[in-house]
Amino acid sequence: MSDVSPTRIDPSLAKTATRLARVGLAGLVLLPPLLWSAAIVMVEQHKAIGQDAPNSHWLGLDMFEWWSISAVALTSVAITLSLWVFVIQRPVHALHKAERRMRVLDKRDALTGLPNRAGLNLALELALARWRGTTRKVGVLVLDVDRFRLVNDSLGAGAGDQLLRSVASRIRALVRDADVVARIGADQFAVQVAGITGVAALDVMARNLLRTFEAAHDLGGHATVTSLSIGVAVQAETAETADGADALLQCAELAMREAKAAGGSCSRVFDASMRVGDNRRLELDQQLRRALREGEFVLVYQPIMDASGERIVATEALLRWADPQRGMMSPAEFIPVLEQTGLIVEVGGWVLRDACRQGAKWFARGARSLVVSVNVSPRQFADTGFLASVKSTLTETRFPGHLLQLEVTEGLLLDPSPETLRKIGELVVCGVRFAIDDFGMGYSSLAYLKTFPLQTLKIDRMFVKDIALQPRDAAIARAIVDLGHGLGMKVTAEGVETAEQFALLRSLGCDSLQGYLFSRPLPVAQMQELLDRPDAPDPDPEARPGETHREPGLIIPA
Repeated sequence: MSDVSPTRIDPSLAKTATRLARVGLAGLVLLPPLLWSAAIVMVEQHKAIGQDAPNSHWLGLDMFEWWSISAVALTSVAITLSLWVFVIQRPVHALHKAERRMRVLDKRDALTGLPNRAGLNLALELALARWRGTTRKVGVLVLDVDRFRLVNDSLGAGAGDQLLRSVASRIRALVRDADVVARIGADQFAVQVAGITGVAALDVMARNLLRTFEAAHDLGGHATVTSLSIGVAVQAETAETADGADALLQCAELAMREAKAAGGSCSRVFDASMRVGDNRRLELDQQLRRALREGEFVLVYQPIMDASGERIVATEALLRWADPQRGMMSPAEFIPVLEQTGLIVEVGGWVLRDACRQGAKWFARGARSLVVSVNVSPRQFADTGFLASVKSTLTETRFPGHLLQLEVTEGLLLDPSPETLRKIGELVVCGVRFAIDDFGMGYSSLAYLKTFPLQTLKIDRMFVKDIALQPRDAAIARAIVDLGHGLGMKVTAEGVETAEQFALLRSLGCDSLQGYLFSRPLPVAQMQELLDRPDAPDPDPEARPGETHREPGLIIPA
C-alpha cells in the first residue's frame, strides 16, 4: 500500500527569499537617487574644470551636464529593474509558487486524491466557524474498512491500493457535493457533513454506506466484498470550544471503535459513555503493566481429549488475571488491550515460559506424551525476538520441543514472507508443532495449508455450537475433517458441551475434542489431579491395545 508524502520546502528558505525581494525593491527605489547625486557631483566637477558654460540649457545646465545626469539615471533604473526582476523577483516568485503547491499537496492524500487528516481538520475548522451559533450543525462519519489487512496481505499491496481507491470512489459517489471526504489513515476514511439539523441525517448516510458496500469490489479479477465500521458524531454533543475540530473527529473515532468491537459492518453514534470507555482502556493498560510486574497473571489448563473422550492427550494453557481488587478476570476483558498496546509480546513471552516450565514438571512426573498448547498472537510472532525466545525457553525449561504446540490464527499465515517461513521452519526443526486456531473463521485460503508444515486444525466453536441442529454446520465440520486428514493433519473440535455434539463430531472423524463436556479450564493443582488418575496419559499412547471403550465420563472435578 503506497502513501507518498510530498517534501515541504524549508520555511527559512522562503523567508530568506522574501527578504531578498524586499531588498531588491528597496534598491529599485533608492539606487536611482543615489546615482543622480553621483551625476550632479560629476557636473560640479566639470564646472570646476571648464569655468565657461557655453550652450547653456534652459534648465540652467549645459548639454553636457544634462546628458550626463540623464544617462546615469536611465542606466541606474535599467540596472536596478533588471536586478530586481531577473535576479531576485523571478526566483522568489518560483519559490512562493512551489511553496503554495507544497501546502496544497501536504493536505492531500497521494493515493486517492482525497484530503488527508490535515486537510480534513482545516475543512472542519472552517465549517465549525461558519455554522457556530446557528441551528445548523456539523457532523463527521469515520469509516474503517473491515479486514483490510487480510485483503492487503493475501492479494498484495497493489490490490490493497486498488481497494482503497475503490472505497474512496464509492464514498464520494454517495455523499453530497458539499460534503468533504478524506482519507485519514491507512484504511480509514472520514466524511464531513455541514449544515445538518441533527444526527438523523448522518444515521441515514451511514446506513446507505453500509448497503453500498454489500457489492463486491473487482480487484484485478478477484471479487472481494468488504464491509465498514462507521462512527458518527455531531457538533452539538461534542465540540463547542476552539479545538472543536479535533474533539469532533476524536468522538467519531471512538464511536467507530465501538462499531468495530461489535463485529464490524455496522454504525454507532457517539455518546459520553464511549469517552469513559476509552479512558477506562488507558487505565486498564496501566493496571496490566503493573500486573505483569507484580506477578498477577496466572495460567489455567483445559484438557484436550482423544476421540474416545476417555484420555487426555493435550492441554491448552489459557491466560487469566488475578486482580487483587476484582478477582479472576476474563481474558475477553484485557486481551484486546494487550494487543492494542503491544504488551502482548511481553505477556506472551511469560505465558510461553510458564507453560513450558509446567509441562516439564508433568513430563518428569510421567506424562511423557502430554502436549502443551500455547496461543501465539500475530504481533508476538512478528516480534524480532520471538524465535530466540522460544528456543531459549525450551533450553532453559528442558521441555521437549515435540510436546510444545503453538496455536496461531489464519491471518498470521496469509502472508508467507521469507521471515515467516524461516521462523516456522526453524521451530519445526526443534520439533515444535503448529495448530491453526479457529479454523474457518478467517480467510480460509487453502494455499497456506500446503505452504506451511502444520500439524493440527482446530474447528471453531461457532461450527460446533449448533452442529446437532444445523446440517450446514455439520457439513462444514465434515469438510474441515476431510481437508485436514487429506493433508496429513489432525483435527480438534473446540467448544464441545453436549453429548450430542460429541457423538456427531466423533462420527465425523475428529481426532480430539475440547470443551466443558469434559472439563472447564483448571488451575495447575486440579489439572495435576486429573493427570494422576489411572486413566491419565500413558508414557506410550499405543501401549493399551484391546481396551474396551466406555461412555465418555465428565471429568469436571467436584
